[in-house]
Amino acid sequence: MTGRVIAGVDGSDQSIVALRWAKDEAERREVPLVVIHAWDLPVVAGLSVSAVNWDEIEKSLEEEAGRVLAEAIEHAGLDPGGEAAVLIRGPAAEALLKSAHPDDLLVVGSRGLGGFKGLLLGSVSTHCAQHASCPVVVVPAP
Repeated sequence: MTGRVIAGVDGSDQSIVALRWAKDEAERREVPLVVIHAWDLPVVAGLSVSAVNWDEIEKSLEEEAGRVLAEAIEHAGLDPGGEAAVLIRGPAAEALLKSAHPDDLLVVGSRGLGGFKGLLLGSVSTHCAQHASCPVVVVPAP
């Protein structure tokens, strides 16, 4: 394999398990590991645009996203300076699919922080498995 191993993280326990798996796979293949966390502004209905300071909200959300990414790397036992850590603004599945090239391996957890806990696969892992231009590994919950 000449590409990279790309791991999507959202701060959930399952994404940390998937990140550990991705780290081991990148080491086995001797390829770079890229850790991606996607974030976006929430959709909020009923707010007056004039009553909201979007710049402050955006800055706060981006800082929180950076914290989630850093904590995921730490909890997975990775070297914070040794991995390519990338924040992308936008929907998670779209961010991961745009980041992955055909010679990469995309790794995601089976479930993230979404609200439908009874599903075997979350929406991001399902979308990536269906639409990626590269191989996708969906790491199940332990």
